[in-house]
Amino acid sequence: MKIGFIGTGTIAEAIVTGLDRAGYAYDEIVVSERSAAISRRLSETCARVLVSPDNQEIVDRSDMLFLTVRPQVAEQILSGFRYRPAQLVVSAVATLRHDTLSTWTGPDVTVVRAMPLPFVATCEGPTPIFPANATVEDLFAFLGRPVVCRSFAEFETISVVSMTMGLYFGIEETLAAWLAERGIEPGNARAMIDAIYLNLARTGMAEKGRSLSDLRAAHSTRGGLNEQVWHEFAAHGGIDAFRAALNSAYGRVMPQPSPERDG
Repeated sequence: MKIGFIGTGTIAEAIVTGLDRAGYAYDEIVVSERSAAISRRLSETCARVLVSPDNQEIVDRSDMLFLTVRPQVAEQILSGFRYRPAQLVVSAVATLRHDTLSTWTGPDVTVVRAMPLPFVATCEGPTPIFPANATVEDLFAFLGRPVVCRSFAEFETISVVSMTMGLYFGIEETLAAWLAERGIEPGNARAMIDAIYLNLARTGMAEKGRSLSDLRAAHSTRGGLNEQVWHEFAAHGGIDAFRAALNSAYGRVMPQPSPERDG
């Protein structure tokens, strides 16, 4: 298996790092020269990673071709390539619709969309995939858990979860700033915050049989401070603001009122 990457940014680096860590069987991985720092680092740390300045060469020599460029430059970079019939192309370009990409690759190319997260670098990432493809599923099984979606709409909807990562750290940032204003040393604040949220995540993973509402109640004593914070957050529009942000992000990936036809 020869794997190529057009666009060598954070996600490309995470995938290559995870594959190397997991011992995934491949003959070679060829990455584009940009970004130079990341491509150089990958070639130095992974023995079978090569760097090419010629993107068309990467397309030509790849059995599985990953597209990991920024959405803003996707058409400029991707629409001019010559793709091979039956070539497997995996797009990790956010907001790039399946039908749009297919017009660039041609109808005989197998196009699969995937939404890998940085956690695939440590082989712990859930990765939404559409449509089902055994080769792509096998690869992402080495990197965590492939989540095979039944439709384009389902793929775009579940991908909204990944759009809350900045919010997560923003909440931590806000809490750390609040503590600092009251004299808490930053190292102690981070230690407390990180440990609490890490263990809450572990509890959620371990208690899959319980609903999230049950878990919230179990961590909120009736009349206690956890319950107070939740109720005041909701009363001051916190939930409404969160849902509005989700709807806004969803509107960017699903701009049409009716979902794209599957395939």
